[in-house]
Amino acid sequence: MTLEMARRPKEYADKLTADKKKKKEDYLAARDARLKSLGLENCELYYVQKIAEVKKIAGSVEEETVKVAKEMLEQIQGTS
Repeated sequence: MTLEMARRPKEYADKLTADKKKKKEDYLAARDARLKSLGLENCELYYVQKIAEVKKIAGSVEEETVKVAKEMLEQIQGTS
């Protein structure tokens, strides 16, 4: 094994690590910008997690509501 062959895996791993770090920084910057636009730039991580949890639940409720409404419309149309 040459020195070049031994160096490639490390360079690749370093690149992956740098990419992962960059993605994390980009995500955090975008998240902070969204929080700031909502007026929540100084809130603690706990509250950020709770806000994300509420948004997830709200999305689930919305999906379920649409599903039930479609079923009801289909039933109504079937009886007409």
